[in-house]
Amino acid sequence: MSGRVRVDLPDGRHGVVGYRKTMRRNPRRPLHERLQTNNELYRRKFPQGWKPDVRMAFYLPDTLKPFISCGPHGVGVYVHRDGFVQVCSGSAAECFMSASNFFKVVAKEADPFSIEALITSSSHPDRKWWRFLSVVGGRVVEGYGDREPQIWG
Repeated sequence: MSGRVRVDLPDGRHGVVGYRKTMRRNPRRPLHERLQTNNELYRRKFPQGWKPDVRMAFYLPDTLKPFISCGPHGVGVYVHRDGFVQVCSGSAAECFMSASNFFKVVAKEADPFSIEALITSSSHPDRKWWRFLSVVGGRVVEGYGDREPQIWG
């Protein structure tokens, strides 16, 4: 029984036998890696007939996770477990508009927060774009690098 212990695993399962040393050696993956993995994993959730060109993925802040249910939230917006949100549309501008409409409903009275979003395109599968989304009163401000943020919605 050396090293074995009953623990609550990070994925939410309770009372499962885990290995203390292994869990210590495998730290939580960075945000960039988790977003890329989940964005590719959940790409297969959509019907074969409709293949969106652009996908945006981000994690909800901890203050909103408990209050938002899993499932579809509008056109092309799908909330998965652990607060992972995927927005699929024909262009990046449509993804930002869908995300803006989502946050207008969900975060209207929430405290201001910023999240990091990953944008991928099926026309350029090897490229990935990272954007910062700042949400204030349900309004989304998009910003990155040295470019001035744009307000969507």
